Amino acid sequence: MKLFVLDRDYYTLKKFDTVLSSLDGKSSFLFFTNTTDFIQAVKNDTPDAIIVDADSNLGIETVKKILNFEIFPKIIISSSSDKFAVDAVNLRLFEYMLKPVSEKDIKDLYSKLKHPLLSKIR
Repeated sequence: MKLFVLDRDYYTLKKFDTVLSSLDGKSSFLFFTNTTDFIQAVKNDTPDAIIVDADSNLGIETVKKILNFEIFPKIIISSSSDKFAVDAVNLRLFEYMLKPVSEKDIKDLYSKLKHPLLSKIR
């Protein structure tokens, strides 16, 4: 699985990196703080899923740009507020994560990404 994460907060990225790296040595995880680099990476190397921080003013717009490429990774929005939830749902959202994101949140998300059918049964 390829998962790309865009967040301007170093500590959030570090938490994702630490937890995800401990779960799976076979998957590829890339972390970005720069929107332009993130969009280019998604365009060039289509990931299975993306996590985008909606707290920055470009979060939802970034997802819209990616969907215009006609590639369809699973989209996860992370935010410290639920104010982006309505916009996010209109973007074929896979998951909406409220910050601060815990280790359990990341592990649960990873499990849903790896086994989407099992997450619907629970």
